[in-house]
Amino acid sequence: MDHMRRGTLRLETLKMVILDEADTLFEAGFGDEVRRLLRPLQKNPEGKQCIIVSATMAEKVSKMVSEELPDLQRIDTPSLHKSAPNLRHRFVDCPGSVDKMAVVEQIVSGDFRSGKKTMVFCNTMPSCQAVEFSLNESDTAVVMYNGDMTAEERKESMREFVEGSHADGTAVVMVCTDLAARGLDFGGGEGGKVDHVVNFDFPMNPIDYIHRSGRTARAGATGKVTSLVAKKDKILANEIDTAVKMGQPLDSASSSKAVVEARKRRAQLERKAMRVGGRGGGRGGGRGGRGAGRGDHGAVPEAAHRRPERRGGRLGGRDGDGGDGSIGSARRGAQAGRDRGGERNRADALRRGVQVALRREGEGHRYRVRIDMSSVMTLTTRS
Repeated sequence: MDHMRRGTLRLETLKMVILDEADTLFEAGFGDEVRRLLRPLQKNPEGKQCIIVSATMAEKVSKMVSEELPDLQRIDTPSLHKSAPNLRHRFVDCPGSVDKMAVVEQIVSGDFRSGKKTMVFCNTMPSCQAVEFSLNESDTAVVMYNGDMTAEERKESMREFVEGSHADGTAVVMVCTDLAARGLDFGGGEGGKVDHVVNFDFPMNPIDYIHRSGRTARAGATGKVTSLVAKKDKILANEIDTAVKMGQPLDSASSSKAVVEARKRRAQLERKAMRVGGRGGGRGGGRGGRGAGRGDHGAVPEAAHRRPERRGGRLGGRDGDGGDGSIGSARRGAQAGRDRGGERNRADALRRGVQVALRREGEGHRYRVRIDMSSVMTLTTRS
Protein backbone atom coordinates (compact mmCIF):
# COMPACT_ATOMS: atom_id res chain seq x y z
CA MET A 1 0.00 0.00 0.00
CA ASP A 2 2.93 2.34 0.68
CA HIS A 3 4.20 1.73 -2.86
CA MET A 4 0.77 2.62 -4.25
CA ARG A 5 0.70 5.86 -2.26
CA ARG A 6 4.19 6.77 -3.45
CA GLY A 7 3.31 5.98 -7.04
CA THR A 8 6.07 3.36 -7.35
CA LEU A 9 3.57 0.56 -8.01
CA ARG A 10 0.92 0.64 -10.73
CA LEU A 11 -1.79 -2.01 -10.93
CA GLU A 12 -3.42 -1.20 -14.28
CA THR A 13 -1.99 -4.33 -15.90
CA LEU A 14 -2.73 -6.55 -12.89
CA LYS A 15 -4.57 -9.73 -13.91
CA MET A 16 -4.89 -11.71 -10.68
CA VAL A 17 -5.10 -10.89 -6.95
CA ILE A 18 -4.99 -13.52 -4.19
CA LEU A 19 -6.00 -12.45 -0.69
CA ASP A 20 -5.10 -14.97 2.02
CA GLU A 21 -6.62 -14.77 5.54
CA ALA A 22 -9.26 -12.48 4.07
CA ASP A 23 -11.48 -12.57 7.17
CA THR A 24 -8.65 -11.14 9.27
CA LEU A 25 -8.02 -8.36 6.75
CA PHE A 26 -11.64 -7.20 6.90
CA GLU A 27 -12.07 -7.73 10.65
CA ALA A 28 -8.84 -5.90 11.47
CA GLY A 29 -10.02 -2.78 9.67
CA PHE A 30 -8.09 -3.17 6.42
CA GLY A 31 -11.25 -2.97 4.33
CA ASP A 32 -10.29 0.39 2.79
CA GLU A 33 -6.87 -0.92 1.78
CA VAL A 34 -8.44 -4.01 0.21
CA ARG A 35 -10.87 -1.81 -1.75
CA ARG A 36 -7.99 0.29 -3.11
CA LEU A 37 -6.17 -2.87 -4.11
CA LEU A 38 -9.19 -4.28 -5.93
CA ARG A 39 -10.24 -1.03 -7.61
CA PRO A 40 -8.17 -1.57 -10.81
CA LEU A 41 -9.76 -5.01 -11.25
CA GLN A 42 -13.26 -3.66 -10.72
CA LYS A 43 -12.80 -0.84 -13.24
CA ASN A 44 -11.85 -3.25 -16.00
CA PRO A 45 -12.75 -6.79 -14.90
CA GLU A 46 -12.43 -8.42 -18.32
CA GLY A 47 -9.85 -11.24 -18.16
CA LYS A 48 -9.00 -10.56 -14.50
CA GLN A 49 -9.51 -12.69 -11.42
CA CYS A 50 -9.58 -12.24 -7.65
CA ILE A 51 -9.24 -15.22 -5.30
CA ILE A 52 -10.10 -14.83 -1.61
CA VAL A 53 -8.88 -17.58 0.74
CA SER A 54 -9.70 -18.12 4.40
CA ALA A 55 -9.98 -21.08 6.77
CA THR A 56 -12.91 -19.35 8.50
CA MET A 57 -15.50 -16.89 7.25
CA ALA A 58 -17.85 -15.34 9.78
CA GLU A 59 -21.28 -14.28 8.52
CA LYS A 60 -20.52 -10.58 9.03
CA VAL A 61 -17.28 -10.80 7.05
CA SER A 62 -18.98 -12.87 4.36
CA LYS A 63 -21.53 -10.10 3.83
CA MET A 64 -18.77 -7.48 3.57
CA VAL A 65 -16.93 -9.55 0.96
CA SER A 66 -20.14 -10.13 -1.02
CA GLU A 67 -20.84 -6.39 -1.07
CA GLU A 68 -17.38 -5.64 -2.43
CA LEU A 69 -17.45 -8.50 -4.95
CA PRO A 70 -21.08 -9.23 -5.85
CA ASP A 71 -20.10 -11.70 -8.60
CA LEU A 72 -17.91 -13.75 -6.28
CA GLN A 73 -18.38 -17.51 -6.61
CA ARG A 74 -18.13 -19.13 -3.19
CA ILE A 75 -16.63 -22.59 -2.69
CA ASP A 76 -17.05 -24.10 0.78
CA THR A 77 -15.86 -27.45 2.09
CA PRO A 78 -18.30 -29.65 4.06
CA SER A 79 -15.95 -29.40 7.06
CA LEU A 80 -15.99 -25.58 7.21
CA HIS A 81 -15.81 -24.42 10.86
CA LYS A 82 -15.90 -28.03 12.10
CA SER A 83 -13.33 -29.86 14.18
CA ALA A 84 -10.83 -32.08 12.37
CA PRO A 85 -11.87 -35.76 12.56
CA ASN A 86 -8.56 -36.88 14.12
CA LEU A 87 -8.47 -34.13 16.75
CA ARG A 88 -9.21 -34.85 20.42
CA HIS A 89 -10.55 -32.05 22.60
CA ARG A 90 -10.09 -31.91 26.35
CA PHE A 91 -11.50 -29.25 28.67
CA VAL A 92 -9.92 -28.95 32.12
CA ASP A 93 -12.04 -27.15 34.72
CA CYS A 94 -9.91 -24.58 36.55
CA PRO A 95 -11.96 -22.66 39.16
CA GLY A 96 -10.40 -19.92 41.24
CA SER A 97 -9.04 -22.38 43.78
CA VAL A 98 -6.94 -24.15 41.14
CA ASP A 99 -3.44 -22.94 40.21
CA LYS A 100 -3.53 -22.80 36.39
CA MET A 101 0.23 -22.41 36.25
CA ALA A 102 0.73 -25.69 38.10
CA VAL A 103 -1.71 -27.39 35.72
CA VAL A 104 0.01 -26.13 32.57
CA GLU A 105 3.43 -27.11 33.98
CA GLN A 106 2.23 -30.66 34.58
CA ILE A 107 0.71 -30.98 31.09
CA VAL A 108 3.57 -29.41 29.12
CA SER A 109 6.43 -31.00 31.04
CA GLY A 110 4.88 -34.44 30.47
CA ASP A 111 4.65 -33.75 26.73
CA PHE A 112 8.19 -32.43 26.65
CA ARG A 113 9.63 -35.53 28.33
CA SER A 114 7.71 -37.83 25.95
CA GLY A 115 9.07 -36.01 22.88
CA LYS A 116 5.87 -34.28 21.75
CA LYS A 117 5.92 -30.91 19.99
CA THR A 118 3.66 -28.52 21.93
CA MET A 119 2.30 -24.98 21.51
CA VAL A 120 0.88 -23.01 24.47
CA PHE A 121 -1.51 -20.17 23.58
CA CYS A 122 -2.09 -17.12 25.75
CA ASN A 123 -4.38 -14.12 25.27
CA THR A 124 -2.02 -11.42 26.51
CA MET A 125 1.69 -10.61 26.75
CA PRO A 126 1.73 -10.79 30.59
CA SER A 127 0.31 -14.32 30.35
CA CYS A 128 2.99 -15.28 27.82
CA GLN A 129 5.73 -13.97 30.05
CA ALA A 130 4.32 -15.71 33.14
CA VAL A 131 4.04 -19.07 31.36
CA GLU A 132 7.53 -18.71 29.89
CA PHE A 133 9.01 -18.04 33.32
CA SER A 134 7.13 -20.93 34.93
CA LEU A 135 8.11 -23.46 32.27
CA ASN A 136 11.75 -22.36 32.35
CA GLU A 137 11.70 -22.89 36.12
CA SER A 138 10.53 -26.47 35.52
CA ASP A 139 13.48 -27.10 33.16
CA THR A 140 11.39 -26.92 29.97
CA ALA A 141 13.03 -25.04 27.09
CA VAL A 142 10.75 -22.33 25.67
CA VAL A 143 10.64 -19.94 22.72
CA MET A 144 8.22 -17.02 22.42
CA TYR A 145 6.14 -15.88 19.44
CA ASN A 146 4.12 -12.68 19.77
CA GLY A 147 3.54 -9.23 18.31
CA ASP A 148 6.04 -7.51 20.61
CA MET A 149 8.89 -9.32 18.87
CA THR A 150 10.53 -8.13 15.67
CA ALA A 151 10.04 -10.06 12.46
CA GLU A 152 13.59 -11.43 12.70
CA GLU A 153 13.05 -12.58 16.30
CA ARG A 154 9.83 -14.36 15.35
CA LYS A 155 11.58 -16.00 12.40
CA GLU A 156 14.31 -17.30 14.70
CA SER A 157 11.74 -18.65 17.18
CA MET A 158 10.01 -20.44 14.34
CA ARG A 159 13.27 -22.02 13.18
CA GLU A 160 14.13 -23.24 16.69
CA PHE A 161 10.68 -24.71 17.18
CA VAL A 162 10.56 -26.55 13.83
CA GLU A 163 14.17 -27.76 13.78
CA GLY A 164 14.42 -28.58 17.49
CA SER A 165 14.88 -32.25 18.30
CA HIS A 166 14.71 -34.27 21.50
CA ALA A 167 17.46 -36.49 20.15
CA ASP A 168 20.09 -33.75 20.39
CA GLY A 169 18.46 -31.77 23.22
CA THR A 170 17.37 -28.79 21.10
CA ALA A 171 13.61 -29.32 21.40
CA VAL A 172 11.57 -26.36 22.63
CA VAL A 173 7.98 -25.50 23.53
CA MET A 174 6.43 -22.48 21.81
CA VAL A 175 4.54 -20.04 24.04
CA CYS A 176 2.59 -17.68 21.81
CA THR A 177 -0.36 -15.39 21.23
CA ASP A 178 -2.96 -15.74 18.48
CA LEU A 179 -0.41 -14.31 16.06
CA ALA A 180 0.87 -17.89 15.73
CA ALA A 181 -2.61 -19.35 15.23
CA ARG A 182 -2.84 -18.60 11.51
CA GLY A 183 -0.74 -17.75 8.49
CA LEU A 184 2.29 -19.81 9.57
CA ASP A 185 3.77 -22.66 7.55
CA PHE A 186 5.66 -25.10 9.74
CA GLY A 187 6.59 -27.23 6.75
CA GLY A 188 5.38 -30.65 5.74
CA GLY A 189 8.11 -32.71 7.41
CA GLU A 190 8.10 -34.34 10.82
CA GLY A 191 9.60 -31.20 12.34
CA GLY A 192 6.55 -29.16 11.37
CA LYS A 193 4.07 -31.55 12.99
CA VAL A 194 2.48 -30.16 16.16
CA ASP A 195 1.25 -32.89 18.51
CA HIS A 196 -0.45 -30.86 21.21
CA VAL A 197 -2.06 -27.41 21.49
CA VAL A 198 -2.63 -26.10 25.01
CA ASN A 199 -4.91 -23.12 25.65
CA PHE A 200 -3.56 -21.62 28.87
CA ASP A 201 -5.99 -18.73 28.32
CA PHE A 202 -9.24 -19.84 26.72
CA PRO A 203 -9.80 -18.05 23.38
CA MET A 204 -12.14 -15.07 23.35
CA ASN A 205 -14.32 -16.37 20.51
CA PRO A 206 -14.96 -19.62 18.59
CA ILE A 207 -13.08 -18.46 15.48
CA ASP A 208 -9.85 -18.13 17.49
CA TYR A 209 -10.47 -21.59 18.94
CA ILE A 210 -10.80 -23.02 15.42
CA HIS A 211 -7.52 -21.43 14.29
CA ARG A 212 -5.59 -22.46 17.41
CA SER A 213 -6.77 -26.07 17.21
CA GLY A 214 -5.95 -26.00 13.49
CA ARG A 215 -2.24 -25.94 14.33
CA THR A 216 -2.46 -29.67 15.05
CA ALA A 217 -4.12 -32.68 13.38
CA ARG A 218 -3.23 -31.31 9.95
CA ALA A 219 -3.29 -33.28 6.69
CA GLY A 220 -4.83 -36.37 8.28
CA ALA A 221 -2.46 -36.52 11.26
CA THR A 222 -3.70 -36.97 14.82
CA GLY A 223 -3.58 -34.24 17.45
CA LYS A 224 -4.89 -33.04 20.77
CA VAL A 225 -6.18 -29.74 22.17
CA THR A 226 -6.27 -29.17 25.92
CA SER A 227 -8.04 -26.06 27.22
CA LEU A 228 -7.87 -24.71 30.76
CA VAL A 229 -11.36 -23.40 31.50
CA ALA A 230 -11.82 -20.71 34.13
CA LYS A 231 -15.24 -19.74 35.50
CA LYS A 232 -15.62 -16.88 33.02
CA ASP A 233 -14.89 -19.24 30.10
CA LYS A 234 -17.44 -21.94 30.93
CA ILE A 235 -20.27 -20.74 28.71
CA LEU A 236 -18.21 -20.61 25.51
CA ALA A 237 -16.32 -23.79 26.42
CA ASN A 238 -19.56 -25.72 26.94
CA GLU A 239 -20.93 -24.43 23.63
CA ILE A 240 -17.79 -25.53 21.77
CA ASP A 241 -17.69 -28.89 23.56
CA THR A 242 -21.31 -29.58 22.57
CA ALA A 243 -20.71 -28.58 18.94
CA VAL A 244 -17.63 -30.83 18.73
CA LYS A 245 -19.49 -33.84 20.13
CA MET A 246 -22.43 -33.34 17.76
CA GLY A 247 -20.21 -32.74 14.73
CA GLN A 248 -21.60 -29.24 14.20
CA PRO A 249 -19.79 -26.06 13.07
CA LEU A 250 -18.12 -24.22 15.93
CA ASP A 251 -18.49 -20.66 14.65
CA SER A 252 -22.02 -20.21 16.07
CA ALA A 253 -20.89 -20.90 19.66
CA SER A 254 -21.53 -17.93 21.94
CA SER A 255 -19.92 -16.65 25.13
CA SER A 256 -23.07 -14.67 26.03
CA LYS A 257 -25.21 -16.20 28.75
CA ALA A 258 -28.24 -14.28 27.48
CA VAL A 259 -27.83 -15.69 23.96
CA VAL A 260 -27.39 -19.25 25.22
CA GLU A 261 -30.42 -19.00 27.53
CA ALA A 262 -32.52 -17.54 24.72
CA ARG A 263 -31.59 -20.46 22.45
CA LYS A 264 -32.53 -22.98 25.14
CA ARG A 265 -35.83 -21.24 25.84
CA ARG A 266 -36.70 -21.12 22.15
CA ALA A 267 -35.95 -24.82 21.75
CA GLN A 268 -38.12 -25.65 24.78
CA LEU A 269 -41.01 -23.58 23.44
CA GLU A 270 -40.79 -25.26 20.06
CA ARG A 271 -40.84 -28.73 21.63
CA LYS A 272 -43.79 -27.89 23.89
CA ALA A 273 -45.70 -26.28 21.05
CA MET A 274 -45.29 -29.40 18.92
CA ARG A 275 -46.44 -31.67 21.77
CA VAL A 276 -49.50 -29.55 22.63
CA GLY A 277 -50.32 -28.98 18.98
CA GLY A 278 -50.04 -32.67 18.18
CA ARG A 279 -52.51 -33.65 20.92
CA GLY A 280 -54.95 -30.86 20.07
CA GLY A 281 -54.67 -31.52 16.34
CA GLY A 282 -55.66 -35.16 16.73
CA ARG A 283 -58.81 -34.30 18.70
CA GLY A 284 -59.71 -31.42 16.42
CA GLY A 285 -59.27 -33.58 13.33
CA GLY A 286 -61.63 -36.18 14.71
CA ARG A 287 -64.33 -33.64 15.48
CA GLY A 288 -63.88 -32.04 12.09
CA GLY A 289 -64.30 -35.33 10.31
CA ARG A 290 -67.49 -36.14 12.21
CA GLY A 291 -68.86 -32.65 11.66
CA ALA A 292 -68.33 -32.88 7.92
CA GLY A 293 -70.00 -36.28 7.78
CA ARG A 294 -73.16 -35.39 9.76
CA GLY A 295 -74.34 -32.85 7.20
CA ASP A 296 -77.86 -31.29 7.63
CA HIS A 297 -79.98 -31.88 10.71
CA GLY A 298 -83.73 -32.46 11.12
CA ALA A 299 -84.17 -34.97 8.28
CA VAL A 300 -84.86 -38.68 8.42
CA PRO A 301 -81.69 -40.77 9.02
CA GLU A 302 -81.63 -42.25 5.51
CA ALA A 303 -81.87 -38.84 3.87
CA ALA A 304 -79.26 -37.48 6.27
CA HIS A 305 -76.79 -40.04 4.92
CA ARG A 306 -77.56 -39.20 1.32
CA ARG A 307 -77.45 -35.40 1.48
CA PRO A 308 -73.73 -35.03 2.34
CA GLU A 309 -72.88 -37.46 -0.46
CA ARG A 310 -74.93 -35.57 -3.03
CA ARG A 311 -73.49 -32.28 -1.82
CA GLY A 312 -70.05 -33.88 -1.87
CA GLY A 313 -70.66 -35.08 -5.42
CA ARG A 314 -71.37 -31.58 -6.61
CA LEU A 315 -68.26 -30.28 -4.80
CA GLY A 316 -66.23 -33.10 -6.29
CA GLY A 317 -67.37 -32.17 -9.76
CA ARG A 318 -66.39 -28.56 -9.29
CA ASP A 319 -62.98 -29.47 -7.84
CA GLY A 320 -62.11 -31.73 -10.73
CA ASP A 321 -62.60 -34.97 -8.74
CA GLY A 322 -64.47 -36.60 -11.61
CA GLY A 323 -67.94 -35.66 -10.25
CA ASP A 324 -70.40 -37.25 -12.62
CA GLY A 325 -73.39 -37.45 -10.27
CA SER A 326 -72.73 -41.13 -9.49
CA ILE A 327 -72.65 -42.58 -5.97
CA GLY A 328 -68.86 -43.14 -6.23
CA SER A 329 -68.31 -39.52 -7.20
CA ALA A 330 -70.52 -38.37 -4.33
CA ARG A 331 -68.55 -40.46 -1.86
CA ARG A 332 -65.23 -39.09 -3.12
CA GLY A 333 -66.56 -35.54 -2.81
CA ALA A 334 -67.85 -36.21 0.70
CA GLN A 335 -64.43 -37.61 1.72
CA ALA A 336 -62.70 -34.53 0.29
CA GLY A 337 -65.06 -32.30 2.26
CA ARG A 338 -64.34 -34.21 5.46
CA ASP A 339 -60.58 -34.03 4.83
CA ARG A 340 -60.73 -30.28 4.31
CA GLY A 341 -62.84 -29.81 7.44
CA GLY A 342 -60.51 -31.98 9.52
CA GLU A 343 -57.45 -30.15 8.19
CA ARG A 344 -58.87 -26.76 9.13
CA ASN A 345 -59.76 -28.00 12.61
CA ARG A 346 -56.31 -29.52 13.07
CA ALA A 347 -54.67 -26.24 12.08
CA ASP A 348 -56.94 -24.33 14.51
CA ALA A 349 -56.14 -26.77 17.30
CA LEU A 350 -52.40 -26.59 16.58
CA ARG A 351 -52.55 -22.80 16.59
CA ARG A 352 -54.40 -22.83 19.94
CA GLY A 353 -51.89 -25.29 21.36
CA VAL A 354 -48.95 -23.07 20.33
CA GLN A 355 -50.62 -20.02 21.84
CA VAL A 356 -51.28 -21.84 25.13
CA ALA A 357 -47.66 -23.03 25.36
CA LEU A 358 -46.27 -19.58 24.60
CA ARG A 359 -48.67 -17.88 27.01
CA ARG A 360 -47.59 -20.22 29.81
CA GLU A 361 -43.88 -19.84 29.13
CA GLY A 362 -43.72 -16.14 28.27
CA GLU A 363 -46.24 -14.29 30.42
CA GLY A 364 -46.29 -10.62 29.46
CA HIS A 365 -44.73 -11.20 26.02
CA ARG A 366 -46.52 -11.12 22.69
CA TYR A 367 -45.91 -13.67 19.95
CA ARG A 368 -47.08 -13.94 16.38
CA VAL A 369 -48.01 -17.51 15.49
CA ARG A 370 -48.10 -18.69 11.88
CA ILE A 371 -49.11 -22.22 10.98
CA ASP A 372 -47.65 -23.64 7.80
CA MET A 373 -50.49 -25.77 6.39
CA SER A 374 -48.01 -27.79 4.33
CA SER A 375 -46.55 -29.15 7.59
CA VAL A 376 -49.95 -30.34 8.93
CA MET A 377 -50.27 -34.04 8.26
CA THR A 378 -53.58 -35.37 6.92
CA LEU A 379 -54.35 -39.01 7.71
CA THR A 380 -57.34 -40.53 5.88
CA THR A 381 -58.52 -44.06 6.56
CA ARG A 382 -61.01 -45.94 4.44
CA SER A 383 -62.90 -49.05 5.46
